[in-house]
Amino acid sequence: FRCCSGTRLGWGAMMIDDLRTFLAAGGVDTRAQFVVRFFGVTSFTSTTFGLVAGNFGVMLFTSGPLIPFFAGSIAGYVFGVVPF
Repeated sequence: FRCCSGTRLGWGAMMIDDLRTFLAAGGVDTRAQFVVRFFGVTSFTSTTFGLVAGNFGVMLFTSGPLIPFFAGSIAGYVFGVVPF
């Protein structure tokens, strides 16, 4: 995938670039754009990592899904915060 400047992007970066373009076209100020992107990216990565880790916890460990979900959610939040 390529963004408007021609650089090659992954799916997540393309999603953020499209969201940024959509918000800028709607006249949303820069601070609100940052807040929307921050909450969107961190909640998406946290939930995704948590669900994957919870499924692995059910299949591979005897601890059940709750503890691996918490650990995966924290890891997903950290990975979501790093680009900011």
